[in-house]
Amino acid sequence: MLWYFYNFNFYLRILLRYRCFVFSLFLITLTLWMRWLWPIVFSSNSPFVQQDSDVFPMDAFHFFHEAQYNVETLEETDANADLNRLKHSVNDELLLLEEKRGALLTELTLLRKHAENMQQNVQAMVYKLNTLKMAIASAEDNYRDAVEANYPEVHLPLRPISAMPQMYNFSFLLDSTCTLDTCWNFTRCPLTKPFSVQYKRAQMQFLNDQSQMHNIFLAALTSLEKNPYIIQSPDSYEACLQVKIIVGDSEVSSQLDKLNENYLIFQLDTKATTNLNSMNWSALAHCTFSKETFRPGWDIVIPSWNSLSTNSCDLISLPALAPARRKYLLSCVDCILHSDAPIIPIQLVHDVLETMSNSKTLDVFYFKFSNTSDAVDELLIQSTFSLIVVPDAHSLKFGAIPVIFSNEVRLPFDEILDWRKAVVKLPLARLPELHFVIRSVDDAELLELRRHGRLFWQHYLCTVDDVVRSTVDLVRTRLMMLPVPQRQIRGRKLYNDSNPMQMSPLPAMLNTIDGNEFLGPVESAYNSPSFKRNFSQTSVDVYDWWNVHFSPFFLHAQSPFVRPMPSEAKFMGIKCLFVFTF
Repeated sequence: MLWYFYNFNFYLRILLRYRCFVFSLFLITLTLWMRWLWPIVFSSNSPFVQQDSDVFPMDAFHFFHEAQYNVETLEETDANADLNRLKHSVNDELLLLEEKRGALLTELTLLRKHAENMQQNVQAMVYKLNTLKMAIASAEDNYRDAVEANYPEVHLPLRPISAMPQMYNFSFLLDSTCTLDTCWNFTRCPLTKPFSVQYKRAQMQFLNDQSQMHNIFLAALTSLEKNPYIIQSPDSYEACLQVKIIVGDSEVSSQLDKLNENYLIFQLDTKATTNLNSMNWSALAHCTFSKETFRPGWDIVIPSWNSLSTNSCDLISLPALAPARRKYLLSCVDCILHSDAPIIPIQLVHDVLETMSNSKTLDVFYFKFSNTSDAVDELLIQSTFSLIVVPDAHSLKFGAIPVIFSNEVRLPFDEILDWRKAVVKLPLARLPELHFVIRSVDDAELLELRRHGRLFWQHYLCTVDDVVRSTVDLVRTRLMMLPVPQRQIRGRKLYNDSNPMQMSPLPAMLNTIDGNEFLGPVESAYNSPSFKRNFSQTSVDVYDWWNVHFSPFFLHAQSPFVRPMPSEAKFMGIKCLFVFTF
C-alpha cells in the first residue's frame, strides 16, 4: 500500500510540475478528437470515411483561428468596458469641476459687486468727510469772527426824570402829564432781562360776588395767571410791570394811594370816571375816557367789558366775508341817542339820515333812533356799513364795516392798531357826503376792510383773555421789550419710506447727470440762524406784528419776511454784516 501511495505521490508531483504542459496536451487531444468526430456528431449527411487527406489540417487551422478570434473579441470587449468606465468616471469628474467652477464664478461676481459697493461707500464717506471739513472750517471762521467782534457794554437804564436830581432842567416835561420818560422806572426793565409781570391775588378780591362783573373779573384773573410773563416773587421790585384790577371809583380812592410806579390798572366798571389826582403814576386801561382825563402814550383804551366773551370766540357761527355788498348799504340802531355819545347836533344828523333813506337810488338803508329792534345781530349781518358813535366790537364781529363821524374818538388799542384798515372815519362835517363816500368803495376794498376788522376782533377784541393779553403786550411794546420766544415744534414728515411721494420718473438723461458737477458739493445740514433781529424787530417790525401778521405775542426764531439786502452789499463792508443774511 505504501508503494502505491508513494507512486501516486510521485506522479502527482510530476503532474503538478508539468501541469501546464499536461493541460495543454489534454486540450489539444480533446480538440483533435472532437474535430475528427465532427462529420459524425454534427453532420449526418456526410459519410464517416469520406474525408480528404487535407481536411484535418484545414479544420485545425480554422479552429485555431476561431479560438484566437474569440480571445481577441473577449479582450476587446473588456477593453471597451474599461474605456466606458473610464469615460463615465472622467465625465463625472468634469461635471464636478464644472459645478465648482460655476460656484467660484458666482462667488467672484458677488465679491466684485461687494468691492464696487465698498468703493462707492468709500467715495461717499470721503465726500461727507470733505463736507464736514468745510463745515468745521466755516464754523471756525464764524467763531473767530464772533470772538474778534467788539461787543458793547450794557448798562442799566436811567431812573425816571422826575426822580433825577434838580440840577437837570426838565421843567418842560414835568409840567405835562405822565409819560414813559417822566413816570416810568426803566431800571426795572433792562433789555438784558426778560419782560416780567406781577400781581398779588390776595389784594384783588372782588367786592361783590353777586355783581354782573364777577365772571369778567374771574376771567381777567385767569388770563393773568396763565400769562407767560407772570412771575411769582415776594419782592415787587423785581417785576417790570405791576397789574391791578379794580371796580368802581370807590375802590380807586381806597387802593391807588398804596400803588407805586410801573403800575397798570384795569378798570372793570364801564361807567366809572377817572380822577387824575388819584391815579398818581399808574397807567389806566379803561373803555371810557374824556378828553381831559386821557393821557396819550400812557393810558390805554380798551373795548367795553360787556361786549366781551368770558370763554372763547365762536368762529364757526360767524357770517362769511362774501358777498361784498349786503342787503343794507348802511344801518344804524340807537346810535345817536346813546347815553354815552358825545354832544352832536342830533336833529341835523336825523335830517341827513332821513334824506339818505329817501334818496332815489337803489340803495337800502335801515335807521332806528331808538333801540326797538331785538335782532341787532341779524341786522348787522345784513349790513354793509354800520354807523356808530361809541366804539363797539359787534360790527367787526358780524362783518358790518363801522363808520365813525369823529376824528377825536379813540378806538381800542389805536396806539398800535391801524384802524384805517378796518373802519371808515370821517369828520362830522362830512355827514351830508356820507352816501357818496360809502358808495365809492369798491368790492375789493370792502372785503379788505371787513377782513381786517374780523382779524382785529378775532385776535385782540373777542374775549377777556384777548383784551388782557393785548393790553399787557402793548405795554411791553412801548418799553421795546422782547416777547417770549415761540416754542419750537419739529414738523412731521409728510412722505417717508412707508408713504413715498408719488412722482413721475426722471428721464434717463437726467438720471445719468452728476448733480455735484453742476451744483457743487452739498453742505452738511445745519439749523437756520435764529433770533438775529431781536431788538430791531421791536421798532422796525412792530407795525407788521400787530397789523399784518397779527402775531405780536411771540418772538419767532426766523421770519420769511426779512428784507433782502442789495446785491452790492456782499462786495462792500464787513463780512460779519451779511454772512447770516439770507
